[in-house]
Amino acid sequence: MCLAGAHPCPVEDSGGPVGWRERRRALVGFEALEELAEIGDVLASVAETRSLAVLDEPEARDRFEAAVERMEERKRWLPKEFCRIQVNERFRREEHKQLMHQQLW
Repeated sequence: MCLAGAHPCPVEDSGGPVGWRERRRALVGFEALEELAEIGDVLASVAETRSLAVLDEPEARDRFEAAVERMEERKRWLPKEFCRIQVNERFRREEHKQLMHQQLW
């Protein structure tokens, strides 16, 4: 039975609880904000000029694409919905036993 859960457990290869917490903090850290600003600048230019010409410049395009890729990588660290009611329902249906069996073999 789950009585006080609030978030999912750390994903595989996240560095455990400490690594997980640091990655979650990085979601809203300075680097993430800089990347959002980079993406926003390009999108603002596209909106103002009604043209994708800003992406014709190789350096600007590379910076934009790199920022988008790094933001995409951060998606796996976004919080997922966690509902104790659903978890307890899955325990009642004994779904955890199937997972335990997989780990034994």
